[in-house]
Amino acid sequence: MSHRMEWQFIAVIIILIIIIVYFVFSTKCKLTKGFWVASEDYCAEAKLKFWLMYIGDSSGFCKFDGYLLAANDNGVIMNSPVNVEISVNLASVIVSDVICGDVKFVANDSSDELCIPDELQFKADLVNGRIVMSSNEIVYCDLYKDAELSFTTADQN
Repeated sequence: MSHRMEWQFIAVIIILIIIIVYFVFSTKCKLTKGFWVASEDYCAEAKLKFWLMYIGDSSGFCKFDGYLLAANDNGVIMNSPVNVEISVNLASVIVSDVICGDVKFVANDSSDELCIPDELQFKADLVNGRIVMSSNEIVYCDLYKDAELSFTTADQN
């Protein structure tokens, strides 16, 4: 094999790896779409009546339209349409079903104030349908995918 053919072979392998990683990555990001709710135990500990996050249609690579909704005994404390931007550690996507990275929430209306930091560490266990978002060891949400609601909504699209 000539030196030039070796480089062509290496280039083809690298391009194939990039394509495979892209498709695996984008497929796993799409699995985050749907309704995510906090468990009753988490809500009781956080003194919330409910905590819901909707991750909707993609508005770019690992960017989604979304919605955050939470209430406590005093009423609704968060009711905001947001843009959800997930930046992921690629190694976590390739070797496991758990996506680790960062998530950034951008309120669609500048007057909306979120009750959580706008940037959090993100850990999504797609096999078990669980998302945990935290910052400096403080867990801001521990959410589970509401499969019934998510699939009902998907059937309507």
